[in-house]
Amino acid sequence: MEIDLSCDMAEGGADDLEILQFISTANVACCRHAGDPGMALHVLRGSIMAKVVVGAHPGHNDPFDFGRKELPLSPNEIMAECMFQVGGMAALAQVAGVPLKILKPHGGLYHQAGKNPPIARMLVGVATRFNLALVGLPGSALESACVGNVPYIPEGFADRKYTPAGQLIPRDQPNAFIEDPKEGARQALDLIRQGKVKTICFHGEQPRALAFARGLREELNRHGVKVRAAVP
Repeated sequence: MEIDLSCDMAEGGADDLEILQFISTANVACCRHAGDPGMALHVLRGSIMAKVVVGAHPGHNDPFDFGRKELPLSPNEIMAECMFQVGGMAALAQVAGVPLKILKPHGGLYHQAGKNPPIARMLVGVATRFNLALVGLPGSALESACVGNVPYIPEGFADRKYTPAGQLIPRDQPNAFIEDPKEGARQALDLIRQGKVKTICFHGEQPRALAFARGLREELNRHGVKVRAAVP
């Protein structure tokens, strides 16, 4: 078995550089929902030594709610914001000397793109402009919009729980999160075996993200799972 192991980073977590050694892809926050250019550049430079693929992680300009709310913006308004954010991240990546290869929307934007075809098509346009693959939920509107346009990487989560119907449990509900890396690994293995995802993600801003990353990678290694980036 083989999987990409990814982490959303540069969002204020204390252990970003240490986490890089356990993953294959870093989704670097574009400084509007969280983080700042210094944090982003720190991760981008660290990714070189760790041999980690990097991607842009744009979100709504809503730091009060960490970009997690779905905002009533038009596709054109979202397009302008995403072009601004991804363009800035591309410039930082150039400064760091690392190629940008992935676009993964964050939080509320992630979920809007997953169910709103016009927003999904807008993100495909942004990804096309910067020659990036897109990341999102399997079977989503974003995946459909990518067909014949840009590569798509369907994503599952190791630190978020799912409903019986396969939807993510909302963050404000009880038992929405997985903190035990062994439990996270069991869920990741189930997702990998189902064959519907190409990347397994966890969140770098969580308080015990480093311990989770280490334990998750150890469990995947123990089960013979090869960790490799979804894009070369």
